[in-house]
This record gives sequence, C-alpha cells and structure tokens, in this order.
Amino acid sequence: MNKKENKPSAEVAEKEPKSTGSKVAFIIGLVLCIILVPILIVNCVLIVKNFTNPDKPPSLFGYTPMIVLTDSMDPLIAEGDIILSKTVDPDSVEVGDVISFFDPSSPDDAILTHRVIEIYTEGGVRYAVTAGDNNANRDYQRDLRNAEEAKENSSDKKAEVAEKATIMKDKNRPDYEYVVYGSHRDSKPVELNDKELVGTYSYTRIPFVGKVSMFMQTTWGWVICIAVPLLAFLAYELISRKKKDKSKEKDMDALLAELEALKAAKAAAEGAEASVEAPADTSANDGADDTPNDSSEEE
Repeated sequence: MNKKENKPSAEVAEKEPKSTGSKVAFIIGLVLCIILVPILIVNCVLIVKNFTNPDKPPSLFGYTPMIVLTDSMDPLIAEGDIILSKTVDPDSVEVGDVISFFDPSSPDDAILTHRVIEIYTEGGVRYAVTAGDNNANRDYQRDLRNAEEAKENSSDKKAEVAEKATIMKDKNRPDYEYVVYGSHRDSKPVELNDKELVGTYSYTRIPFVGKVSMFMQTTWGWVICIAVPLLAFLAYELISRKKKDKSKEKDMDALLAELEALKAAKAAAEGAEASVEAPADTSANDGADDTPNDSSEEE
C-alpha cells in the first residue's frame, strides 16, 4: 500500500493556500496597525506632556500640533487643517513670520496663528503686532469695493485705500503673496517670550484632518469613527472564528472517516492473511491424528 496516497486530509488542508478574503483582511489589519500604532504612541506622549506641563500646549520633538478653527489665514492655512508649529527662541522672531501664540485679548487662553506685521520694544519688552492674512485681505478688498462704488472722488478714495495696503511675498513661500493693510491688526500686541509664544509655523499642514478630529470628539463622531468600526471588527472576528471552527470540524470528520477506512482495510487484509494460512494448519492437525491410529494397528 502506498503511504503517500493515504495522507490525512487535515494535513493537506493545512498546506492549502489561504483564501483571498483572509489575505485581504490580513493586509487591511496590517495597514491599520501601521497607521494607528504611531498615532496612538504620539497621542500617549502628548497626553503625558499635557499633564506634566498644563500651561503649554503639548509638543513632540519641538513641534506642537494644532487644529485650525477659523479661516483667518486662508489660503496659506485653511480652516480644518492640522498644522505644526516649531518651538523657537522668541528673540529670533522677525516681521513676516507666522507665529502661534496665546491671544492676549482672550480670557480662555485661546491660541492664534497669525502673521507678524510689526515688532517694537517698550520698557525692555519685545512686542509683535499680528494680523491674519485673510482678515487683512478682506478689509482691503471691502474698502476697495466701497471706493469703487462711491460716486464722488472714486479715484481719490481708491488711491487712499491703495496707500494703506502693502503687497508682500512670504519669505518661506515666494509664490505666496499677502496684504499688510494699515487699518487691520489684532486687537492687542503679543509679548515675545517663552510663556506667550508657542512657536513659528513650520509650513507643515495636513488638510481636512482637523475637521475629522473635531467630528470624532462629538457623540456621532465617536459612534461612527470608533464604535461602528469596533463592532464591525468584533462581528468579523466572530464570523471568521465560526468559519474556522466549521472548517476544522469538517477536516476532523474527514480525518476520522479516513482513519475508519484505513482500519477497515487493515482488518480486511488481516482476515485475508488468516484465510490463506488456515489450510496449512488443518493438514498439520490431520497428520497428528493419523499417528496414534497407525500405532494401534501395529499392536
């Protein structure tokens, strides 16, 4: 009997390639781990830093991630972006830099990210006058439209508006222009010190992700982004385990059936061998019976 032909089906099943669904599930799980594990580590570090130093926004390797809630710096920075501000020496801040700082006019320590349009020193303290690019541009465009709509001295009013507006190029983005408009600036200048200054904009932003992050903080966001995927994962695991259990039962039944078949074949073979050996034993017994009879006849 050829032993290679009688391998249990369970062993053969183990060597069969995995199904396409299993491969896809494995790839999706691997990708999610690659994405989520670093995010989880970063969030843990930020949470720890927030507890150890509650007076400053948490940072990692000198970079502070922040969600942009307004369009005051659009189109350089859009509402819903996540931006990174880099920790710097306050004395290194210059006119034209985009800085993140605690708003001196806010009672709840809100953080603004605006452009420095002027720096001055008073009483030995260095101050920065700031403005949002989009805010200044809106004021300039509004005044320009009003001047164009005026019936009298329209050209003079347009000239007055133009005199107050200076078109500048961003030193870190030469292709980007912004308006420094004389009538627009933030309500209070900010002191350039380690306490008030968070950092300068690193020109690194992740579009739209901030909106997703804010949505996840709501009840529906938690349900859709966390609860539903978790339940779907658990349901998939249960279904997958049931399928695996059924497959194992099927393989086990096939293995037992094959073992029974092997036992039956073995028993049949042993029976055939016994039937072949039986005549030889009978002739031997007959010879033994004849011996006493012969001896009696001789007597």
